[in-house]
Amino acid sequence: MPRINKKAALKPCSRKEILGIKDDLEARLIKDRRELIKIIEALKSLGYRIVLTMGVFDLLHIGHCNYLREAKARGDILVIGVDSDELTRKSKGPNRPTVPEDERLGMLANVRWVDILVVRSLKEHPDDLIKQVKPDVWVTSNTTKMFSRDVKKRLQKYCGEIVTLDAQATISTTKRISQLERAGLGQLGRDMIEVLEKHGIVDSVLNGQKGGDKQ
Repeated sequence: MPRINKKAALKPCSRKEILGIKDDLEARLIKDRRELIKIIEALKSLGYRIVLTMGVFDLLHIGHCNYLREAKARGDILVIGVDSDELTRKSKGPNRPTVPEDERLGMLANVRWVDILVVRSLKEHPDDLIKQVKPDVWVTSNTTKMFSRDVKKRLQKYCGEIVTLDAQATISTTKRISQLERAGLGQLGRDMIEVLEKHGIVDSVLNGQKGGDKQ
């Protein structure tokens, strides 16, 4: 990658906050996709390596943080597509997300590895953000079922590289929800959770759906 004068690189960019030290949501969230495309193109023209990842990031935990750190290590600018509440309910069930969209965005804006936040809505096609950003690196997790091997193969032409990371911690959002459920239940409730775990259906019951992603 070429050597970049960071101070000089700020001038052509319409959103200086992206490369600055501010960690508030206003400085990181881009709502207009046309603006996003322009900013990404400007950053690429300056030699910045763009990394894209997507997810819900519900009940932010150490696994999420480790995942974002590993993603950012693949480039210079980390763009995160955050699933809206409506999209999350469709993919994970009526009881999710546990943390509403605005709070999830606010927490991610304060994670040091995050540069740009974008909300993914139920109305858009799952491929849209990838095609708009055209990242140098697209990072996914092997715990997500959203993008199959065939889908990744089809989208390869929009990415320089596709990286699939292993789970970055033993904890997951679904496990954390299960722990919280246990803490709020009496002995009968805890016994019921144990029975569900033995049958491998605790995740689907807690998420209010059959199956479910563990991200």
